[in-house]
Amino acid sequence: MLLLWITIFVVSVAVLVKGADWLLGSAEKIGLSIGLSPFIVGVVIVGLGTSFPEIISSFAAMLKDVTEIVPANAIGSNIANILLIVGLSAVIGGRLTVSKNLIDLDLPLLAVSTALFLGIAWDRQIVIGESILLLFLFVIYLIYTILYNLELRNS
Repeated sequence: MLLLWITIFVVSVAVLVKGADWLLGSAEKIGLSIGLSPFIVGVVIVGLGTSFPEIISSFAAMLKDVTEIVPANAIGSNIANILLIVGLSAVIGGRLTVSKNLIDLDLPLLAVSTALFLGIAWDRQIVIGESILLLFLFVIYLIYTILYNLELRNS
């Protein structure tokens, strides 16, 4: 039985890797063909696309009433993205270039969103009003990022 689950896991990882490859290639082609900058393609299209597996696993956890998995999934994903993905990419690539956009806009927003989440989760529960606030702020972030980058491209 263990061998079956190991096989399913390995096949799932292979499918996920190939799907990520297709996602990245397609997102880049779509984004650049409609005139979006590579930064916007990364933040919006690829960022949302790579979050879909996390969203699905979080919904599955909610349906099974294992709600502590949802914030743990989000926090673990952010830690892995920031430390593992950026670190490993820099090791393999030799160096990464960080745009002024990222430092001026996204890093402060990352710090503020982390502090906001800590404040919301401090009482160990996230209620509907707090959920709506998080979703609203995410939409504001997306709109602002797109408009900000379009303005930079046009100036």
